[in-house]
Amino acid sequence: MKLNNEILTDDNGKETRWVFDNTCYNGSGNQSYTVTNLHINKGDMIYHEVDCGTNNTGAAIYWKPIITYTYMEPYHLEGDGSQENPYLIDSTDGLNALADVIATTDKPIYSKFTADVKASGNTRPIEEYTGTIDGNNHKLTLKGHTLIEKAKGEVIIKNLIIDGSVNGSNNTAAFIGNTDVDANNNIIIENCGNAAVIKASGNNAAGFVGWIGENDKLCIKNSYNYGSVTSNENGANPFVNSNELSEIIYENCYYLKDSAKANGTPVNPQISISKTEQEFTNGDVTYNLGNAFGQKLTDPKDKYPVPRTADNGVYRKGNVYTNKLIETSDLKFSMQSSFGQQSKDGWYYLQYNDATGVYDELSWLDNYYAAKDNSGNVTSYITQQGIIQPTLSACIGWKAPMAGKVRLTTGTNIFKIGKGAATTVKIIIDGKSIWQETIPGDQIDESKGIKHDIMVDVGCGDMIYFDVSAKDPTSAAVFWTPQVEYIQTAKFTANDKQILNISEINNGNRIECLFYDAGILEKKSNAYLAFYDKNGTMVKLSEAAFVGGNSKGSGCILSFDIDFVYEDYKDCELSLMIINGDGKNINPIVKHNLYSVK
Repeated sequence: MKLNNEILTDDNGKETRWVFDNTCYNGSGNQSYTVTNLHINKGDMIYHEVDCGTNNTGAAIYWKPIITYTYMEPYHLEGDGSQENPYLIDSTDGLNALADVIATTDKPIYSKFTADVKASGNTRPIEEYTGTIDGNNHKLTLKGHTLIEKAKGEVIIKNLIIDGSVNGSNNTAAFIGNTDVDANNNIIIENCGNAAVIKASGNNAAGFVGWIGENDKLCIKNSYNYGSVTSNENGANPFVNSNELSEIIYENCYYLKDSAKANGTPVNPQISISKTEQEFTNGDVTYNLGNAFGQKLTDPKDKYPVPRTADNGVYRKGNVYTNKLIETSDLKFSMQSSFGQQSKDGWYYLQYNDATGVYDELSWLDNYYAAKDNSGNVTSYITQQGIIQPTLSACIGWKAPMAGKVRLTTGTNIFKIGKGAATTVKIIIDGKSIWQETIPGDQIDESKGIKHDIMVDVGCGDMIYFDVSAKDPTSAAVFWTPQVEYIQTAKFTANDKQILNISEINNGNRIECLFYDAGILEKKSNAYLAFYDKNGTMVKLSEAAFVGGNSKGSGCILSFDIDFVYEDYKDCELSLMIINGDGKNINPIVKHNLYSVK
């Protein structure tokens, strides 16, 4: 018998190790042992091991070990309860230990959840509390008792979702039963949600606070109540019951319509915002709550807002809510699939004008784009197959809808569909050729054709020209179907519309910034929404969002929300700050001037 990897010694001082030969049967050679005062730590393993060695004919061993705890050490709370080193809660034992500590002191206690916790019927409520509880974007499942029976002094509860059930007689709620604080202290509940079923056999049931004392101050911010709230007598509220002498402030708070009932009568207060079941389940409430919450909108769906993760952010496109701020169609652009309308998906069909030095749009003719000379003869045309027949220079253009790094590829190899003069094909950006090849006049074998795979930075509105220069009437048509795909980009939106200039943003608008990376960042990093101040210093506006390096093309979508005040940012440049896992700024990899709104 071993503790971890060490053979144990019994109470007689002998090793708990025995050898049974082949004569041991019906009691012959039986062994009994007792090991007491054995100290074990959480996670230790005790092994009762039988080893027959190489003897495959060894008979069975009867062994029925019994382990009995004679002493259990009290649960140890990590942390010291200070603001710098809060108590860490990861279990019901941790909640009970926290309640025990709080019962012995009047000083403020700071605590923080490090895991989702499911309370049992034996989990004790915190009787009186002063301090801060940070749910740290975790969920607490209650079973019978409220979290805090009474708030004393200043209390802050944040980033916590409660579900399960709470039952009581009077002043029954998920977060706080009742309050008793002096005029110099406030109670703040922020970025929290209740989905627990609340039942009071008497008076005053509520989702958040059963009853707030006279002259006490309470502020509930950016929170919601989804759970049903029922009192058999008087007093029911989705958030808090109070009298007219209490001071309560609601900021961006939502509740399920008709979720609170007093003596069978629905209570729907006007000072917070009621929402229907559909508005909770379709993402409307989560969207309005912002980045503090997320919600999976595809099966298996979340019924109400939950802690935000990397893939459950809620975005709005028109009247539809979705978990995708950017779709595949927003990232990939094929000339062939967009053919038939100038500017569709950013594609243009053009001919270079030597006289003016610009590209003119070709006209639609039957089923292709064409240009004619003064005699009415077709000088250039482009078809859906990407066939470009130039007497003069013709090209396919693509205008970038957003800044970023793009990959330029060919749908098929570039080749000639008939013998003729040699033809030059090139890709032009900002007046400069970034790629150029010459197709021999007899190159009509597609398998031997030319292809390209180029990565290049583009700014919003930049035009890429896929140009064919023949200049020879005997040149045959060229088959070229260009494709563009973003592999890294950022996109700023406000009120569901893309913004290119700060002046387009109204006060109070929520700004969302998307950063998409298809695995080209080599190092793990954090991304922040930020701005350059007048001194050229980059200042963070958002919390960090993680970017996983070397994601091998799987993609990474990040979003950030801020509330915009034009006067604060009118002289600034909104941008992205990309910081490496080692703390080094790697904005040179992600060029800030490509991902910014001025």
